Amino acid sequence: MELREIETFLAIVEQGTFSKAAEKLGYSQSAVTVQIKQLEHELGARLFDRVPRGAVLTEQGRAFAFHANEIAGAARAAKASVASSQAAPQDIVGVLRLGSVESAATAILPEILVHFHSTCPHVQVIVTTAQRSRMIEGLRNNTIDLLLTMEGHVHQSGLVTHALRREQVVFVASPALLESVDEVPLPVGPWMRPPYASCRLF
Repeated sequence: MELREIETFLAIVEQGTFSKAAEKLGYSQSAVTVQIKQLEHELGARLFDRVPRGAVLTEQGRAFAFHANEIAGAARAAKASVASSQAAPQDIVGVLRLGSVESAATAILPEILVHFHSTCPHVQVIVTTAQRSRMIEGLRNNTIDLLLTMEGHVHQSGLVTHALRREQVVFVASPALLESVDEVPLPVGPWMRPPYASCRLF
């Protein structure tokens, strides 16, 4: 199989239709169809089912998608290693696929992206927002490179976490509440340890 066939396959997965994938890649739709037929012939399996709204992966297609992303990622990394082995940060080129929950994308991500763009202006950043569980799945199937979340403890085998910074949380209450309540219980979740299950108002 050829790398361009794999890239065409992944473009269809990303865009959802053969026509949109062809437009993105600069191919004719017939060329995209031929490449996928060749790939399916080599694999001995049908990769897509045609539906009214486009194309959806078959079970075999979903299995192949994981390895296709790994192959494409390895090809990008190989190309980037040659171009960037002696390059300064401002000369690095490539694509960074960043996943984020919406709260982090709104509160934290803009500042990070501004700093990153000033350091690596030639790196294209693609941001995807979704629930954390879907983003972790994206990390595992290699459709995203990094996940930004506001949860302090992410325990997932095979993944490495790094804390960018710690945020201070401030609660503001009316004087009337302060007079009537001395301690307020807080909801306990995976991000909160037992010593912080309540806060004292003062």
